[in-house]
Amino acid sequence: MAFLEVRELAKSFVADQPILAGLNFTIGQGTIVCLLGASGSGKTTLLRLLAGLEQADDGTLRWEGQDLRDVPVHARQFGFMFQDHVLFPHKNVSDNIGYGLQMRRWPRPQIRARVAEMLALVRLEGYERRRVQELSGGEVQRVALARSLAPSPRLLLLDEPLSSLDRNLRDELAAELRSILKALRITAIYVTHDQDEAFAVADQIMLLHAGQILRCATPEELHRHPGSVYAARFLRMHNILALAQGLPSWLRSAPAADPTEAPFLLVRPDALVMTSGYPEAIAIAARVTSMTFRGRLYEVELEVLDAQTPSVMLCLDVPLADVDPELVTRLRTATGTRDIVPLALKPDRILALAA
Repeated sequence: MAFLEVRELAKSFVADQPILAGLNFTIGQGTIVCLLGASGSGKTTLLRLLAGLEQADDGTLRWEGQDLRDVPVHARQFGFMFQDHVLFPHKNVSDNIGYGLQMRRWPRPQIRARVAEMLALVRLEGYERRRVQELSGGEVQRVALARSLAPSPRLLLLDEPLSSLDRNLRDELAAELRSILKALRITAIYVTHDQDEAFAVADQIMLLHAGQILRCATPEELHRHPGSVYAARFLRMHNILALAQGLPSWLRSAPAADPTEAPFLLVRPDALVMTSGYPEAIAIAARVTSMTFRGRLYEVELEVLDAQTPSVMLCLDVPLADVDPELVTRLRTATGTRDIVPLALKPDRILALAA
């Protein structure tokens, strides 16, 4: 049985302008689900409906078969980690973490033991008496997480908890947060607009757009098969070609190039073949307009030529891992010239997309 079951969930704040429009999904025990989407897609509204901070206009929410519609916030036993953490500035670290336990009237010895356990979990031993104002951004995030976990919530809801941190610290804490949640087998729903963060944390990703779940998949599945033009562009994949405008001859042999299946094709950034010996590779002739070093890869912009149709611009990646030095030299030498470079694409990296 699904731990959380959502059926036909709908919410509007203005008539005829739905924030959420008939959402359906289930979540199993111990699963970390990321709600990924742009601002205004309905992520935080869905989180507030699950927490009981807002009431749905329609639909049902069930937890282990129990209807949650009339269950008050405190009785749901869900944890909520807010975007701004909302730590009490007049309380020390220990009192912040133990606040929810005090509200549940836990005995003081049990509160002290649980706080010590949570501090060890988030690697903040010895911080019990530290003032909130003395904490770094990462330490504030850890205290907020410890406070959310202390009452052993049945479901943990996290609303962009890392958004205020710099990229390096965000990457570090995303991996740490996933490790903690998996160790405790916590069922969690994590809101973010950052795809890298979602990929690092999630077991499943639900991509929201205009109040609808556009795609629900594992991070690997979502990256390999975005499924739609919006999803591909949201994931920063921009090599999208419309079948209605006519395809270059070099693309017509791609298995996905069937106008009856989908109206668009995506050439994934990782489609470039390192050598011409790749089985069934699609040969292309291109001019290299730019080549940019991005740390773990080179980003190469190509003008792919065709005798029958206008040229097509593609932005492709050349990863540093196992890179062919000869290919890099050939691309760098040709950059910004009129030289034509013979290359090839992997046919399984050319995908059909819905509108």
